[in-house]
Amino acid sequence: TDVATISHLVVQYLFAREIYLLFLLHRPVEIIERAHSFVKALYKMRILSSHMIDGMVGSLMTSPEEDEQLVVRKKAEAEAWALTTCWDVKCACENYFKFSSGSQHSSSASVDGASIADGSQGGGESVTVVSQEQQQILAGQERNAACRLSELLEFARLRFLKLGDLELSLEENPIRAVSEAVFPPDMLKPWASWEDLVRAAAERKDEGEEETKEIEEEGNNEFYSKSGMAPKYLSTWLRGAFSSRA
Repeated sequence: TDVATISHLVVQYLFAREIYLLFLLHRPVEIIERAHSFVKALYKMRILSSHMIDGMVGSLMTSPEEDEQLVVRKKAEAEAWALTTCWDVKCACENYFKFSSGSQHSSSASVDGASIADGSQGGGESVTVVSQEQQQILAGQERNAACRLSELLEFARLRFLKLGDLELSLEENPIRAVSEAVFPPDMLKPWASWEDLVRAAAERKDEGEEETKEIEEEGNNEFYSKSGMAPKYLSTWLRGAFSSRA
């Protein structure tokens, strides 16, 4: 069987299995480090592939305009893939720490309660000590993971800027314009309190649900890509962001 056409999928599958095992071993920092290296390596391969196509412009059996459009599409797909993968890693690590913290607290409460009911205070105290040690280990993991995650998100930020240059059909990329400003416009305004934001969100919820549904349907069914990139390369939130500014 010829596996050349699915070789890139085999690499991604093996990486996914490796990450799954690292989650089972509770090594979130190593997950982020390996994910960062993996995404950068495959991103460079995809960009190199687009440069190879760029070098063959004029020699292919298509018009120069179609060749150039193919190069732009390949670059946009590489940027979108790298950005989406970085965000998936970030969300997975957030869920890991939320689950770990919640399971430790619930486990400690249930065991301590059982010890008190049995009258065995000594057992309850030992469980509390172990739980505190586990929480300290988890807190250390979160600090180290945050450092590594900031590096990964910095790489994702650069991909987001480049994707905006390729994808947005505007004279100026508004994403880059905001990022290169001294301060984003929203930072020049006083921040609203959390209670005000929750109250305003609740008031807009009913009237915004129908509008959100229409936007999602439009983004899924009528997505226009300046680079010619297929919608599958953009996640739902990313597709909606570019559709609203295209």
